[in-house]
Amino acid sequence: MAFALSLGFGIAVPLALFIVAGVWLDGVLNTTPLFVLIGIFLGLFSAGYFFWRLIVASEPGNKRN
Repeated sequence: MAFALSLGFGIAVPLALFIVAGVWLDGVLNTTPLFVLIGIFLGLFSAGYFFWRLIVASEPGNKRN
């Protein structure tokens, strides 16, 4: 259960934060799709990196356990 919760938050939170920040920056700077697209890219990259680190840490024989 803890693994699923960690995975869900690790993917959803970075995506949401970067997208909301992109929407906010686009509103402030009036650059409508630019920062939302950058936020989506950064959110996906951050979520993918978290997912990769979680998988590497859960491998048997890994000293990071």
